[in-house]
Amino acid sequence: MLHDLARSCGLIDLLRGRVPYDGPILIIPASSSRHSVRQRGRRHMMQLAKRLARDVRRTGLSAKACNALESRGVTRRSVQMQGVVQRSRRLKGHVAVRSGIDVRGVPVVLIDDIITSGTTMRRCVEVLQQAGATVVTVLALAYTPPGGSTQENDHSSSAV
Repeated sequence: MLHDLARSCGLIDLLRGRVPYDGPILIIPASSSRHSVRQRGRRHMMQLAKRLARDVRRTGLSAKACNALESRGVTRRSVQMQGVVQRSRRLKGHVAVRSGIDVRGVPVVLIDDIITSGTTMRRCVEVLQQAGATVVTVLALAYTPPGGSTQENDHSSSAV
């Protein structure tokens, strides 16, 4: 799905023609809390990042998955928070680029599974940009509309 989303939103063409960079493009999953990682038993988005990087490489581009972000001191999952303000406060100052990872001047595609309020993506983009990365785009598999609507036509893959 991520590969189809990347292709349909024009990401492959954008990376091929407009990103002047000789090294690999980094596919970076949004950060997850330690609790979420423990509960799932893995960094679930890292598997998807690796698959997307492989699919991008098949187009002739250089790409690699990189677990560059971490959540520090976050005790609850953002989906347990009520409202954008609570989610924003929860993550402020808690998302960081992992020690030893240099993203200066590197084109990055940030991925996540679900966008609820956009706070996680915004925080991740801010941190990556502050570290010198060029965030080309963000991709998500699903969007949860405000108010928890469950109508089928309200849920779709999103490229932001």
